[in-house]
Amino acid sequence: MEQWLRLLLQWVVELAPIIAVSVQRSNESGHILKTLPEEALTTQERKLKSQQSREIQGFIQGLNDPIRQKSFTWDFEQKGLQQNFAAYCGGTQFKLAEEERETAFRLAEFHKILENWPLKLYPSQILESNKEDSRVIPLKIFLAPPNKIQLKQFDNGTEEISGIELKLTEGIREFLNQNYSLHSQDRPTEFLAGAWESKRFHDESSIKTMFGVLRSEPSLILGSEINGEYLKFYIAYWGFGQENYYYTTIFTLPYRETLHEAARSRALDWKKIRDELIALGEDLEEINKLGKDNVTNLATLEKEEFWKSKGIDTSQLSLPYQINYQDLEKLYQFLIICHCLVAGWVADAYHLAQHAVSPLLPKLLPDLLRETFGKSQSSNQMEMLLNAIADLERKHQPEYVTSHSTLTRDSGNVSSLALSPDGQTLVSSCLDKTIRVWSLSTGKLLRTFTGHADGVSSVVISPDGQFLASGSYDDPRKNVKVWHLNTGKLLHTLLGHKKSVNCVAISPDGKLLASASNKIKIWHLHTGNRLCTLWHSCSVNAVAISPDGILASGSSDSKIRLWQLRTGELRQTLVGHSGEVKSVAISPDGTILASGSTDNTIKIWRLSTGKQLQTLTRHSGEVRSVAISSDGTILISGSADNTIKIWRLSTGELLQTLTGHSKTVNSLAFSPDGQFFVSGSSDKTIKIWHV
Repeated sequence: MEQWLRLLLQWVVELAPIIAVSVQRSNESGHILKTLPEEALTTQERKLKSQQSREIQGFIQGLNDPIRQKSFTWDFEQKGLQQNFAAYCGGTQFKLAEEERETAFRLAEFHKILENWPLKLYPSQILESNKEDSRVIPLKIFLAPPNKIQLKQFDNGTEEISGIELKLTEGIREFLNQNYSLHSQDRPTEFLAGAWESKRFHDESSIKTMFGVLRSEPSLILGSEINGEYLKFYIAYWGFGQENYYYTTIFTLPYRETLHEAARSRALDWKKIRDELIALGEDLEEINKLGKDNVTNLATLEKEEFWKSKGIDTSQLSLPYQINYQDLEKLYQFLIICHCLVAGWVADAYHLAQHAVSPLLPKLLPDLLRETFGKSQSSNQMEMLLNAIADLERKHQPEYVTSHSTLTRDSGNVSSLALSPDGQTLVSSCLDKTIRVWSLSTGKLLRTFTGHADGVSSVVISPDGQFLASGSYDDPRKNVKVWHLNTGKLLHTLLGHKKSVNCVAISPDGKLLASASNKIKIWHLHTGNRLCTLWHSCSVNAVAISPDGILASGSSDSKIRLWQLRTGELRQTLVGHSGEVKSVAISPDGTILASGSTDNTIKIWRLSTGKQLQTLTRHSGEVRSVAISSDGTILISGSADNTIKIWRLSTGELLQTLTGHSKTVNSLAFSPDGQFFVSGSSDKTIKIWHV
């Protein structure tokens, strides 16, 4: 059944632009009247008469007021106003007569509509369920279950299986109640279970009839039909202001063969148990009595495999596999997952486009898909769908970044970026052993530093903009260099690391420099004196320093350690990532720590307590870089999935996904004023993104 679920996942990805276009706010309301049933039309007619009656009374009141005023000549004014009143009443009567004729015409149409009406509920019951004071309009979800499944059993003729509607209803209801409840403040859905009239034929005319009557109600129909040996799974959908409905068949499943496959699987499991019992000395005849239909199915399976080995096409044979409730349960569970996946996907897309609510399905996917694919095979499916959701979200949320430009194409992979305090100068390090200094106002290369003997891993500019520190993969003498930024003069070469220097950071007060390999060394920036060494058990990939002197280090053991910078005291170890920590960033006020990892997640921590606040899971590749804006409100992340994601730091809401790079995004840096940020990539480009 995995191939059918993969087909379903591919389909829901393709549905994204359709949902995006169809779900929009409707500024029209008059179309509802044309499709109301008889009792509702009568109500509308009474409302119209009542409204016009009030208008007439108002007009009469308008007559009486000036009549009472002595400034008017009674006879002249009275005659003129009476003529106007008669003309108004005549026009009103004409409108009422016209409305009555139109109502009669619609009622004649309505009787014809009822012939194809597929629901047990009257249209008025559905329309009235949508309260006018509701600020978030729920998506209505209908289940059109298949007819009874007929299975040819060789020992007892033909058997009808009629429990599928109940199973589907229970499974979908449980999923929606837990995640998309009618009472949800963000993503409500109204599941109208049992509303479908299963006796009627499930064809597109029923969908067309529903759309004609309920086009004002955002609706999703999850349908399936039995046609011979196949089960067709289809959906129909429409949203606000949609001129037509969307209807498509997702897949056609050979359900009998699916049940036979489940029976074969049971037979193989039984064979293992049988062989184990035989090995224990149990009697084969007694064992077979316990095996029940597994014995017959195993014999059939072995015969089928023998025929296949002889080149016989067994698909043309009607093999006597015996089906039981376990096989049916597998089919039911598969169909439940399909229905829940589509319902969650469409509900997410609808509420995203209509109410700007972030999708929930990404959080539910791992458990939902694992039931069918298993733990090891679900990641590719999730990645595909998550990317589609992210793309949809990017299209329908306000853009944080408005434009971007490419500064230059470097000669090697860009490993690190740093911006000067005035936001006018950019420094980039590269794996071609060079450091380049750029003018952001002109885009010109100002100077190139070439003192390193190997690729440069990291660069950082001091808070006063005077100094530049760099770390490298130099071999054999691992070192850190300190330069004068404006002149390019080398001030210090700091020795002591025995392994490659992966990252460097300067304290916010501009006095201390931290460099990390498998250990962290603290230096006095201006003198080059080494103050202390912080011991790690494995490679340190990232460091950041808070305003109050807390150093956070992320390492390849998946842990983050918090140190007192001046004393070297280890304050706390943060455990939460399942992969290497590749990047850390601290908010300007020193309260929040963000970390990116090879487990594809970003974690947000309370720096003072070490408490994990959020986990952001929208990247499909390892997170190589994170940065926080100067006002502490925005987090950006760069990943091996080639994207940059922009998040609201306080809520974890994904604001935008940027796809300008063609390879891994290795480094990000915010401008001091928050008006732009820069990104460096393995595609050898540096891009400037304008907010």
